[in-house]
Parts: sequence; structure tokens; C-alpha cells
Amino acid sequence: MDGATDVVFIGRPSVGKTMIAIGLAGHRTHFTTCDDLIRRLKRVLAEHRLGLS
Repeated sequence: MDGATDVVFIGRPSVGKTMIAIGLAGHRTHFTTCDDLIRRLKRVLAEHRLGLS
């Protein structure tokens, strides 16, 4: 966790994803839904702002 690494918790509701994320206290976290993540990715791809180069 000391490096710049993305972590994604995927699972059905009520399996403890939020509880694990809360346990990462002191680290920057972001909560989103899969639908929202896909919508945001589509937008930045369309706007050529993803920065994959």
C-alpha cells in the first residue's frame, strides 16, 4: 500500500467491500458504482482526456 496502486473491490452487495475500504484509514479512497465508473470512462475517452499515451 506504500506505492501508488489502484485497488478495486468487486462483489455483490453486503459482502464487506465497504468495511474493507474503511479499514484502509489514512489512505485516499473513492467510492463509486460500476455504472458511474463506466459512464465517467466513456466521457473521458470521448473527450480524449484519459491520458493513456
